[in-house]
Amino acid sequence: GEALLSVSDPTAVSFVGCLTGGTLETSVSEEGTQQRLMQKEESQKQIQQEQQEQQRLQEEEQWHQQQEQKRQPELVSSQQKFNLFMALTAGFFYCMNYYIVEPSSTMYVNALGAQDAMSAMLIGMMPIASFLSAIAYSIWTNNSFRQPFLVSCALMLTGNVIYSAAFNFKSLPMALAGRFMTGLGGPKCIIRRYMADTTSLSIRTSVNALFGMVVAAGSALGPGCAILLNKLDFVIPLPLGGELLFNG
Repeated sequence: GEALLSVSDPTAVSFVGCLTGGTLETSVSEEGTQQRLMQKEESQKQIQQEQQEQQRLQEEEQWHQQQEQKRQPELVSSQQKFNLFMALTAGFFYCMNYYIVEPSSTMYVNALGAQDAMSAMLIGMMPIASFLSAIAYSIWTNNSFRQPFLVSCALMLTGNVIYSAAFNFKSLPMALAGRFMTGLGGPKCIIRRYMADTTSLSIRTSVNALFGMVVAAGSALGPGCAILLNKLDFVIPLPLGGELLFNG
């Protein structure tokens, strides 16, 4: 600066002054541009943070609403209660029917003229048939529940009648066919599918717990009822001829 001021030529001094002023103006304008860019970036960051905070609050509110809806008990219609009652009752009788032949199976095959080992086949016919029917029921229940339930009930009733009638005919194949037909009517697959498809999340756990209870109760009461029924042994004469035999 001192060197420039020492120049004796006033034209040179003014020229240098103009150059210095232009440089200062350029540097000032660049600093202003940078400041404006920084302010713009900061404002954009602040807007993004506000948007993220609003989104977080909305998600928290939705989560609280969902939790509140889960806590509120959902009303179950009387028709649905009746349907669940019938389904659970069917499961109870099926499990009871499954185990009721175990105490008397050996005596029954002996009365039909077979060896003791055939009692194992008599018991095993039902789960084999249930395994096969479960595949058909799982496909059938994609469209309907009423018809599979009715068919299951009809097969179980018919199978039990054939199983009991085998005593009059002294036919082991007839008894095996009756147990196989009873197994084809096994409704456990239908019941589980019905509960999964028709019950809401709020009561599904309770319904599954009830199903486990009726399965355990039927499995326990089956052999117990067989022991009690073993004391029965009487004949009822029919009016049109013949007789009806009741025994364990």
